[in-house]
Parts: sequence; C-alpha cells; structure tokens
Amino acid sequence: MACKTQGTSQSKMHIQRTCEDPFVEADEKHALCFFKLKGFEQINENEVFPFAFRIESYGETNVEEFLENNYFSIKLFWSRYRENCRSPISKRRSKSLKKKSKRKSQAAQTLFGSFNIQVFGKEKMKKEPVKEILVKILTRYDVFTIQEIRDASGEAFPELIAALNEEKDRFDFHVGERQGTTISKEQFGFGWDREKLKLIDSFDFEDENNLFERPPGVVVLQRTGKDAKAYPTQRFIVVSCHIKPETGVKDMTTEEEINNLKLVFEMARDRHPEVKDCIIAGDMNADLHYVKDPEALQLYKDPKSKFLIDFDADTTAKDTDAAYDHIVLYGETIQANIGCAQVFDFEEAFKTKDILYEEQSLTFQISDHYPVEFSFS
Repeated sequence: MACKTQGTSQSKMHIQRTCEDPFVEADEKHALCFFKLKGFEQINENEVFPFAFRIESYGETNVEEFLENNYFSIKLFWSRYRENCRSPISKRRSKSLKKKSKRKSQAAQTLFGSFNIQVFGKEKMKKEPVKEILVKILTRYDVFTIQEIRDASGEAFPELIAALNEEKDRFDFHVGERQGTTISKEQFGFGWDREKLKLIDSFDFEDENNLFERPPGVVVLQRTGKDAKAYPTQRFIVVSCHIKPETGVKDMTTEEEINNLKLVFEMARDRHPEVKDCIIAGDMNADLHYVKDPEALQLYKDPKSKFLIDFDADTTAKDTDAAYDHIVLYGETIQANIGCAQVFDFEEAFKTKDILYEEQSLTFQISDHYPVEFSFS
C-alpha cells in the first residue's frame, strides 16, 4: 500500500507546527514513516498537544479496512536518530474507526537493557546513593545484562538483585564465571522478570581458540505468564560481552572480537536449534581509537544482523563522545518487532550530575557508561 501522510499540531500557545515530507522504510509486512516536525523547538516540558494526521491511498487499498486490520503507533524521536526515541505518544486506533479489530490485542512491549557498571563490586554496593540509582535504572527493565562485574567474593551481584526485589520480589538472575586472561577478572550478570520470562539455559562461551579476552556469557529465555502467547518472540538468546579495547590502526584485536560475536550466537543456536532470535549486547568499545571504521565490521556488514544504536550516539557518561555500547539483533521475528532503541541518560533522568558524593559527581560514582536499551514484542 502506498500512503501519503500529512499532519499538523498546535500547542496551547497556538504555535503552528508542521511536518516535512516523510521518509519511509518498508517491506512486505512492515512500514515505518518518519516526519521531521517544525516548531517543536518551543515545546515546554510536560506540554500536551493534539496531533492530527490523515492517510491516503495511492492505489486500490481501502484505507479504513487497512487500518482496521493492522496496528499503528506514533512515537516521538528527539533527533534524527532512533536511539533518541523518548516514549510512545500513542498506541491507539483511529477514532474514526468504530469497528472492533479482528486482531488480538497486543501485549505490552518488553524492555531490555545492557549496562557496563564500571568496576562493579562490593565497594560500589556499599555506597547507598549509588545503589539507589542503580535500582532505579534496572527496575525499569524486564530483562537486562550487566558487564564489568569485578567481585572475587561473588556477593555483589546477588546483593544488587536483592535490592531490586525489595519493593517487589520479581527478578531472577544468573551470573557467569569469572573471566579474563589477566589478574583483572570479570563476570557477566543477567536479570529478568520471572513473571514474564523463565530461564531455559545459561552458559559461558567455550573459547577453545582464545578468541576473546573475556568469553561472553549467554542465557536463553522463554516467555511465561498470562500474556506469553501474545508475543511474537517466544524464546530468545541473550549474549553479553565486554570486548577488549586495543589501540592502534594495525592491531585488529577489538575488531576481531566484535566480529567473533556471531560465533557465540551460532554456538547458542546449535544448543537450541528451535531458537532463532538473539540479542547481542554489551560494551564493544566500537569507536574512536579502538575501532577506526565501525561500519567496516563484518558483524555490522552481515545482512542478517541489525545494529540498533547509531555509531554517532554517545554511550559514555564522561567527556568522551563515543558509541562504545551496542545492541545487535539476529532473527527475523525479533527484528520485525522492535519498538524504541536508545541510550538511557541516567544523568539527565535522575539529575546525578548535580549530586555530590565523596567530593565527586554521583554520575561518575555510578559508571562511565550509560545503559543502552530497546523494546520489543
């Protein structure tokens, strides 16, 4: 169906806002239509405004029937990059369509997060203001993974999960073996809402050929709960990684580790041939002097992979402007059911820059990275 969509919006201040010509991405089953809206530079925080639009068919398609049998959503992006999506504005059907939809109602989307919590261990958990913000960040997610757990006692991550469960006991977890070829050992942690997901398998990548400084951790999850059957992605793999940062134009260690992440997915798929969808996430150090040309990565160029975080994004909480952290998807089903992908700026969300703790901004006590996240169904 070929569509033309036009829209205008007017705020309480009667500022006229208009749409430029749309940019459309589409295949046989899905269509995304992007508009650049003019006039929103004057929008106020928490401002509510109406937005009207119309859809016209260039062909023989009956628009009313088309909308009756399909779902649409409207989302606000704060820039031209999709990772800056703020939140769904609407997930409603057109008011002009009175008939009951023939499709089943959609279940709420699953929010996934990946977070490198810099040198996470017992000392960080002892800092109450830090722990409070970590709880606020992680309880937003239905499923998440953590990198850079450095804790010989093995107690810090279970303590973090216990803190998440204080208000409501809903998270289960898995933590991998301590990994690393140097004295600095790290673990990968995973957490998920047991009311929505259950663990099928967990393991660390069997790195017989020393492909990684820290072999990635893996979990396989399955939908559970009353709405489980409503989700297109019934089972999926999560691979968590912290790629070795190696500088130098001729040293391709970082690039090779990133490219080898596909092997981890393939190993997990061999263990579970029925599972086709995979989330690869973590601190890939895929920018600046570690990776000169991210778009030349084999993992990125693979036609079956989908990178969700733009290489122009900044996933660091310090002055560095770099897209170190990424989310990569394999599998047609999960790729076709993506909601919003973004970098979660906890410094802005929780005003941690303005909070001093131990004579330092609370932001830097938490981590030098921001989480990356996306929603899917």
